[in-house]
Amino acid sequence: MAGNQPHGFKTEAERISVKVRREIGLSVHDRLRPIVLAQHLGVRVRSLYKMEGRGISPAEVVALLDPATEFSALTVLRGGKPLVVFNPRHSPARRSNDVVHELSHILRKHPPRPAIGFGGCREWDDRYEEEATWLAGALLVPRNGAFFRVRRGDTVADSAAHYGVSAKLYQWRAQKTGVIRVVGYLRAS
Repeated sequence: MAGNQPHGFKTEAERISVKVRREIGLSVHDRLRPIVLAQHLGVRVRSLYKMEGRGISPAEVVALLDPATEFSALTVLRGGKPLVVFNPRHSPARRSNDVVHELSHILRKHPPRPAIGFGGCREWDDRYEEEATWLAGALLVPRNGAFFRVRRGDTVADSAAHYGVSAKLYQWRAQKTGVIRVVGYLRAS
């Protein structure tokens, strides 16, 4: 992440995470299930398989599921309401992050943009993507939850499984939020 977020955004993302989790009855120690968050936000979530015949042809579904396309998830507006479509071939941990990333765009009220721009090239706004990536991480692995688990001595694999995320995502959160550094300092003193 290049750091295109506004000043204070990372702290704000942690506050949003705690607030949203509280609204759906979760603490920082609980696993956030993307479908529960989606229902809370009034957002429909569908597998790409279920989109066949609903504006996407069978050939387009096959093309999007090809690993070479690197399709993860996207949000489309159907009838003025957001719909998150995800790649069902990804691991459950990856799908969780993909869907919560899309829901983070909705939470942040990022304006919708066309996925494909002039000349057939993908379009995105780096700042919005970085905000959604950071907020999704905060929602899935809250800093205080990671702090508790690292301080307790839980392994990365156990902690990632607990939160339903990949080991890579859990490790990224523990490092980028300073949890590993702080716990190391506390143990050394």
